[in-house]
Amino acid sequence: MLRVFGRRLPLALRSRLRMDGRHPRKPPHWYLAFMGVAPEWQGKGLGTALMRPALEAMDAAGTPAYLESSTPRSRALYQRNGFRVTDEFNLPSGGPPLWQMWREPAS
Repeated sequence: MLRVFGRRLPLALRSRLRMDGRHPRKPPHWYLAFMGVAPEWQGKGLGTALMRPALEAMDAAGTPAYLESSTPRSRALYQRNGFRVTDEFNLPSGGPPLWQMWREPAS
């Protein structure tokens, strides 16, 4: 992590702690922590395609899902896939907003 964040490692760790502190503890759920599509491939349905197997597995198991969205564009992607915004918070030291999002399994 030091190689990636360098001098900003303390800020990265504070950000991670803030996210962890806001993470829902119940009910049991899947946490979709990271997903990304290279900018030149965005807007072509790849994000939905990447999520589809996990969403289908969660639906089959009757398990909800949680994630944080870091941009309005990704927030819209997740909303199209059944997630709803439950809260918003900022990262430390004037960091950008994150949207907490929840998805109940489809019946």
